[in-house]
Amino acid sequence: MAVDNKSDHVGNHGGAYIDNDGMRKQFVTIDHDKKTKISSYDGEELSAIKQKLDNFVKERIEMVLLLPAVNIVGASGGKYDNLVKRTETEIVWNEKAVKEYLIENRTSFLPTLLWKRTVAQSNWHNPMWIDGDMDALRAGEWKKLTP
Repeated sequence: MAVDNKSDHVGNHGGAYIDNDGMRKQFVTIDHDKKTKISSYDGEELSAIKQKLDNFVKERIEMVLLLPAVNIVGASGGKYDNLVKRTETEIVWNEKAVKEYLIENRTSFLPTLLWKRTVAQSNWHNPMWIDGDMDALRAGEWKKLTP
């Protein structure tokens, strides 16, 4: 078993471990010369991808703000309660908090959870939601899908 000199240093030997199946494993070599390649896209492709992602996030924010805030209150143990404002008569979205949350958590389950808590279960996979039909959502057609 050949071991390079770099791995002889204390704390950098790889060592033994037990994997998730309870099997004992041992590293024998460590690749100290990692070749990191961050991106193969050029400037135009990369900016197009970033623009597409930004548009996706903006649509998700708009989707959330179009649906009633009251439906998310108490969901997931109150995880999303800081995204709403409560008054004596109504519960409305805290738009700034929603925007910040969805920008930081682009893959958040919030929009889907809100959709499922707003419409009837038979409409969870409605093309309006699946295809992201923003015109239909803006027109309030989702109200026809509520229980």
